[in-house]
Amino acid sequence: MADKDFELEDPFEPVAVALSTPGYDGAEAMARCFVEEFALMGWPPERIYRLFTIPEFAGSYSIMQERGPAYVKSLIASVFGGTFEPQPFEPDMRLVPVLKRGELEGEGDGSGL
Repeated sequence: MADKDFELEDPFEPVAVALSTPGYDGAEAMARCFVEEFALMGWPPERIYRLFTIPEFAGSYSIMQERGPAYVKSLIASVFGGTFEPQPFEPDMRLVPVLKRGELEGEGDGSGL
């Protein structure tokens, strides 16, 4: 609990700050984590690549803007093994498919597993 009353012009607003650690590429670690996690969930490489192209996914999109498509393609290829060249996709292609009731195992218990 705060020791002072709330002020409309409160100087204690949360502020995000990016920190750099010499010798550690945090952006690469984050990008690899995105690719590995979605690969483990069964997403194909093309779908993972699309995740890096949509501005609403700020973390992955920032990697694409900072490092470029060649970097993202090589990262996906390194996780899946081999080479990767994304297929063209429709602009309105859904990243997450719409499922009908009963399509997921475990739907009755809410786990989605």
